Amino acid sequence: MAHVVMQAAEFPRVELAIEAEKQLGELRKAYIEFEKTDPDPWGFKEVPKPLLEFGARHGVDWPHRKDARFLLKDSFDEATRLIRIERMVFFYGGGFDLGGPTLRSILSAMGAEIVDEFCYLKIRSETPDQRLEELVEFLEDEELEDQFEIDPEDRDDFLHLLEIKGPRHSRILGFDDSGVSDWAFIHLIPQLDGEDPSFIRREEE
Repeated sequence: MAHVVMQAAEFPRVELAIEAEKQLGELRKAYIEFEKTDPDPWGFKEVPKPLLEFGARHGVDWPHRKDARFLLKDSFDEATRLIRIERMVFFYGGGFDLGGPTLRSILSAMGAEIVDEFCYLKIRSETPDQRLEELVEFLEDEELEDQFEIDPEDRDDFLHLLEIKGPRHSRILGFDDSGVSDWAFIHLIPQLDGEDPSFIRREEE
């Protein structure tokens, strides 16, 4: 299974996240159509038209660079997903590249406070131990019991991380780059709906 490539953006207001979700959805739809009709959609001999047009709408001349391309393992329709959890938008797929710093700069210009390919997130809970137990049970039910670490000592060892902040203490789930750990994190994201997930700020670490 291909590793996850991710663009995650946190916005200060839900309405900004909704607009970003809408525009990324339009880009995704346009790229799916491009892939179906272009004779060499993954050749990247030139910048694909959907990227040029999306960039132009935001005042960006989309560069012809590998780190700015879309390159997925399967078809764009099958490989990519777009979901919004309150103020956060997650655009991801299995593969190699998903717009890189170019797409992140556009999301920032759209109002995102933080955009990153790695997710160090936090939620708040009055009962962090119980919430951790619920999330672990969900991952185990999905047969992903070996794809995460509970309360790791060193946060820097992980691609993605979720901190459950309680009134007196926090619990942590870490997801590294082994096995399908990154996909385990993807499975977890929808479970955070209603909990206002957000990025951990550097000053909070």
